[in-house]
Amino acid sequence: MQISSDFSIESDPSHVFDIFLDPKVMRQCIPGCTDLERIDDLHYQGGLTNEVAHVKFSARFAAEIVELDRPNRIKAVLSGEDRRLGSSIKVTISLDLKPRDTGCDVDYQMEIALWGKLGRLGESIIRRRTSEVERDFVSAVVRACNESQAQISVGELSAVLSPSPLPDEAQRLKVDQFAVNGNTDSVGFLVRVWRLVNRFRRKK
Repeated sequence: MQISSDFSIESDPSHVFDIFLDPKVMRQCIPGCTDLERIDDLHYQGGLTNEVAHVKFSARFAAEIVELDRPNRIKAVLSGEDRRLGSSIKVTISLDLKPRDTGCDVDYQMEIALWGKLGRLGESIIRRRTSEVERDFVSAVVRACNESQAQISVGELSAVLSPSPLPDEAQRLKVDQFAVNGNTDSVGFLVRVWRLVNRFRRKK
């Protein structure tokens, strides 16, 4: 069974690429993933629990990255088995990141093979459940990218609002430049913090 789609993220391709390779973030993004660890640069392992048409699937899995072109493309193969259920799964997924003005587009293709009890459920049932999982995964990835981007912005803000005694006008120019450099989503927040910091400095 093959599935393909795309989605957009307001973050640069390098940042999104790193998110896809971060096991801590991916564990939170993959629906039903109970644990995920990186063995080396190209190999991961973890646990996956999910339910399809009232059939609960719980398996250990191994994943291998077979193509890696930073920050443009990732291709990986995931294989898992639920011995209790007598079912196994193999997923080959390709992710292509394409930059655009305000972030990047992610095109992805999945090839899913199922054996055993899961395989006998039928493609229509599997495809419907896969669409639900796919939707939750995309939503979680977009949220994770936005949150991590916000953390980066806060770190950059700390450098912008350094303790060095700059005149008010110079400090304002630094904040304005921070916004011009592509951090427009945080402009309102930055300006408020800048005002609070300078108010505190004047009181001192």
